[in-house]
Amino acid sequence: MTIESLIILKKKKNIFGWIFLLLFCIPFAGVGTATGYSFISCIVKWQTMKTWQEVPAFITQTNLDVNSDSDSTTYKVTAAYSYAYNDKSYTGNKVTMHSGSDNIGSFQKNTYAELSRYKESGEAFRCYINPSNPSESILFRTPRLENLGFYLIFMLAFGGFGYGLFFAALLGIGKTRKEDQLKSQYQNEPWLWKTPWKEGIIHSQSKTKLAGSIIFALFWNLVSSPILFIIPGELHKGNKLVLIALIFPIVGLGLAIWVIRNIIAWRKFGDSTFVMETRPGVIGGPLKGKIHTKVNIKPEDGFHITLSCINRVRSGSGKNRSTREHIRWQDECNIKRELYEYDPSRSVIPVLFQIPYDSPETNDDNSDSKILWRLEIKAKVPGVDYAASFEVPVFKTPESSDVFVLDRSSIASYQAPFNLQAALIAEGIRVELLPGGGKRYAFPCARNKVAAFSLFMFTLIWTGVVVLLFKLKAPVFFPIIFGFFDILLILGFLDILLFQSQVEITNRNLSIAKGLFKLSKKQVLDFSDIESFKIKRGMTYGNKLFYNLNVISKSGKKHLIAKNLTSRSIAEKLAEEMEKAIIA
Repeated sequence: MTIESLIILKKKKNIFGWIFLLLFCIPFAGVGTATGYSFISCIVKWQTMKTWQEVPAFITQTNLDVNSDSDSTTYKVTAAYSYAYNDKSYTGNKVTMHSGSDNIGSFQKNTYAELSRYKESGEAFRCYINPSNPSESILFRTPRLENLGFYLIFMLAFGGFGYGLFFAALLGIGKTRKEDQLKSQYQNEPWLWKTPWKEGIIHSQSKTKLAGSIIFALFWNLVSSPILFIIPGELHKGNKLVLIALIFPIVGLGLAIWVIRNIIAWRKFGDSTFVMETRPGVIGGPLKGKIHTKVNIKPEDGFHITLSCINRVRSGSGKNRSTREHIRWQDECNIKRELYEYDPSRSVIPVLFQIPYDSPETNDDNSDSKILWRLEIKAKVPGVDYAASFEVPVFKTPESSDVFVLDRSSIASYQAPFNLQAALIAEGIRVELLPGGGKRYAFPCARNKVAAFSLFMFTLIWTGVVVLLFKLKAPVFFPIIFGFFDILLILGFLDILLFQSQVEITNRNLSIAKGLFKLSKKQVLDFSDIESFKIKRGMTYGNKLFYNLNVISKSGKKHLIAKNLTSRSIAEKLAEEMEKAIIA
């Protein structure tokens, strides 16, 4: 199949995808529109009924309809009453402007009890009549706030989701058409298939992140807010397990704080752009350019820049669909000063990375397994810190070479020099001189406290779910499966928290001791048995890749030296230092 036919096939697939999205959003938009109409109708009726006249009414009949099923029990109060207006008698049966039964709060039960008392006593209640049509009446003309709240929630959640998807699909169709034109024009140059890539000016994802956080937090809080209405009634029934549901509003509060921080960051820093000097980033070559900010930042500790190759994987289907990101490769550097230090209106930060020849190139052909390259920059400043990220094109080109060596001279005066000893101290790694010569490298436990605490909290919540499954007597399959993963989480947490290792390099050999709770007996390797030191991918925490350092013997056996080092630079410099000690 030719490239041209592949482009045509993908073009059709993209168009059908957007059309499907348009069809998918219709039910959500429909529900949002219907509940929006109900909400507005209630408000309009309420304002109209404010002009209705109050007259005495006598309750002649009351009833509380109860509807039960396996999920819940709902209630609806009904009544009949009589009243007189202008010497004429009338009857009515409209209690509230809300039709249908519900179990929101205790309104239905309380109203039934109140109307029943007036019926038994024969006392006059009150009703409101339409002066222009006296046969039209109602007992309670004020809309229930909880009902209006539910209308509003459904209107914003479903309507916002449906109409949001609708406009996103329309924008996506327009964007797809532009990209299809570029693909037809540059069939053999995929790095020119998107307008930002072609122009070499890539905007940060700050605006997208802000919009996404607002939409997600709003949707989460709208969907979870009914829990706050349900919990009081369930507690009144003695159902204390319902308190577990409070975790959803609490998460919603955390999301609201996240949104506020994103809004502050956007107002403070605005949009940033990455201007590429190499178009694209070259596999087996450089990624070079400059990051431009809207304001002058001047952080005391400089800028921390990271380039990551990410495999974004989607799995599952329907409501069980999930997206995960696996970091395939990562490198980082620190820039101590800007290109134009005395420009008060902006910051311009140089970027230069060497991309390994065996790296995968940018690829979004498979929506369930995409390869993307992300450039991130962070800086600590007073208040909300500066952060921006850019998705950059990285491809193999005619300039790609497996023997390429990066010339860092253009960035040397801006890049902060790497100090291994300072980095090891910051990492909590101890280096000691041994009597008679040699060094001891101690990698103590609990060095990655943030990652350990995060995993601990996640494990705690997961364990709570397992306990709840047993308490609720769920089918045995579910507690077993969840319990199995809980054991893996606990083991992972213990490994991050308690694993330690120690390496000693003397004049003749290298010895290694490691373990979870205590150091094991030393493994001793003679220098002549050592083939090389290798850096391997360790755990991933958030968007951070950790590294393991191994020593490889000539027999091919791998011996772990250090686990979960926080940067490639530390692992590489440690390996270089140990290699020099062995060679010397």
